[in-house]
Amino acid sequence: MHVAPMGIASFEQIPLKRNVLEHEKATAHRLLKANFELVAKSLKLSDVLGIEVNIFSDHRAEFLMAETAISIFLKCPIDLNNKIFNCTSELIASQFMDEYAKNTADDYSSMVEKLSSKILKLLIALEVRVSSPWELGGKEEFFVVVNEFFPDGGCDYFRKSYASYFASPLATRF
Repeated sequence: MHVAPMGIASFEQIPLKRNVLEHEKATAHRLLKANFELVAKSLKLSDVLGIEVNIFSDHRAEFLMAETAISIFLKCPIDLNNKIFNCTSELIASQFMDEYAKNTADDYSSMVEKLSSKILKLLIALEVRVSSPWELGGKEEFFVVVNEFFPDGGCDYFRKSYASYFASPLATRF
């Protein structure tokens, strides 16, 4: 990277920043797709066998790759005390399960592709538009963005379903 004299950035830095963002997007998209494909296959196996098959070590691990994608865009580590992180994680899991239940096809690849693309766009929008801490307006910013991506009432369902969850102490959530 070349820096011009007197601290003025050269034009060579601009493509680098764009390439980093494109790399982050591509990585997050791959993580989301892989996570959704893995969970869909696990659920399909459970459906076929008629018993619960859990290929994950625990229920938190089921959407760990999606949580990694969230941490890329929210610029934070996977943090159970970060309410925006938690809400986003729960929203992704809820939306996946809703889409899985609606899908009647044996091949879930189309659903996985559409949902991972939509969630990626949601993560990008959250990164850009949610700038306040949860208690200082971040909650409202979060739900404005979510309502734009899921205007079909899913957001209201999500908000009502998890209202007490996010008000409770961390130790009582699991």
